[in-house]
Order: sequence, then C-alpha cells, then structure tokens
Amino acid sequence: MRRKFLTFLILTVATTAALCGCSFIKKPKVSVESIIPSGVGLSSVTLNVKIRIDNPNPFGAHLTKLEFDVYYLKNGKFVYLGHGEKQDISIKANGVTKVTVPVKIDDLQAIGTLLQLAKSGTVTIKVKGCAYIDLKITSFGVPFEQIEVIKI
Repeated sequence: MRRKFLTFLILTVATTAALCGCSFIKKPKVSVESIIPSGVGLSSVTLNVKIRIDNPNPFGAHLTKLEFDVYYLKNGKFVYLGHGEKQDISIKANGVTKVTVPVKIDDLQAIGTLLQLAKSGTVTIKVKGCAYIDLKITSFGVPFEQIEVIKI
C-alpha cells in the first residue's frame, strides 16, 4: 500500500512539473542521418532513410510511431515522393538510437524525374515528419524536417 502511494505521488509530481512548464524532461532531438538509395530499378526505387534519435534524459522511452514524408526538389519546389513509417521503437537512456526506414517509391513519373535529376549526380531530398514519444507520465510529438543532397 505504501509503495503504491509513493509511486502515485512521484508520478503526480512529475506530471504536474511537466504540465506547468518547469519540466525536468528534455525533448529528444530527431534528425535524418542519411538517405541511401537501394534497389534502383525500372519500376521502383527504395530509399533507406536512417533516423537518429538523441535522448538527453537519464531514462529510456518508447517511441510509439515514427512517420515522415519524403519530397524531392524539382524546378525550385518540393514534390511529394513517398511515405515512411515505423512503430514500437525503444529509445536508449542518455544515448542515441538509430532507426532505418525503407521508403519504396513506385510512382513511374517520380522515378523518371529522379533519374533525370540524377544525371547531374545529385538529388535534393526533404524529409519531414514527427516522432511520437511515450514516457509513461507524459507523451508528446517531436517534429523534424531536414534537407539532404544525395548522390544517385
């Protein structure tokens, strides 16, 4: 009984601190580490998008969902290319967790455009998404956006 009360008290204090803005919980930083083309064919291309999650907190967390959209730069505008998603990822305490998410592109027009752009040797890709983190006492989304120039 005493243990349950102590656990309840700790969770109440932590939740109150998080809600009033004086939180000791720091948001993890989410970034794109690399985008590597693989499985390049006539009817599809796969981009392996490696996401890096830096957790500055002394406790691990559960990432319920990581989702993002991939765009490529064409004539000065970003054009939708595909969607990547992964669920149920454990995040290390005081450390870095890396997750690779394959994004299969089977839009023939997009593949043709990518191949034309690749003739110059590089393609500019934008990844924009959100990581949804559950810390048991609170949960929140960490949006991220990054532009990378990749070689094809």
